[in-house]
Amino acid sequence: MVCERAAGLKGLGSLPNTSASTSSSRMLGQWPALSKQGISQTLFTLGACALRPPHYHLRATGLLYLINGTIQVGFTNEDGTKAYVNNISAGASTVFPQGLVHYQQNLACEPAQYTISYNSEDPGTQVSVPGLVGLPNEVVAAAMGFASNANGFSSFLATVPTGKFIANSDPECVARCSAAATPSNAGK
Repeated sequence: MVCERAAGLKGLGSLPNTSASTSSSRMLGQWPALSKQGISQTLFTLGACALRPPHYHLRATGLLYLINGTIQVGFTNEDGTKAYVNNISAGASTVFPQGLVHYQQNLACEPAQYTISYNSEDPGTQVSVPGLVGLPNEVVAAAMGFASNANGFSSFLATVPTGKFIANSDPECVARCSAAATPSNAGK
């Protein structure tokens, strides 16, 4: 019995140090030992200038702990009329209340790593924009003010990212980090 339980235990292992964004979940689907425990966790590496786009968790509150780097975090209140945005650095934590739209963005030139622990073994994640544009086009167009601008709505739909991460999410960050990576020609 001990061997069976030990086989279900998974550590974080070595943390990747790349500019790419990744996630590694410890949820009921990946780790059956979490059944009826009411907890789960995801490890994220958020690349330089990358964004974890607005999303929400249907069944859980999330507690983020930043392992290294600096990131911007934010969420809205229940009716979306007020945003709460903070910049946090290594060793800091923040809470994302259940059901509220939130995001994480790395505006630094180095990757950031963090964990989010949830009070559910299956928190349920809905990425906001792809979830919204999955509804009938006429409904989304009207809700977003495109009802009389079909071409504008078509252009919008063609540019909607669908992944877990958006690389190069901030043009100023990309320019700053590209300049920092380019060797200086001063003194030559």
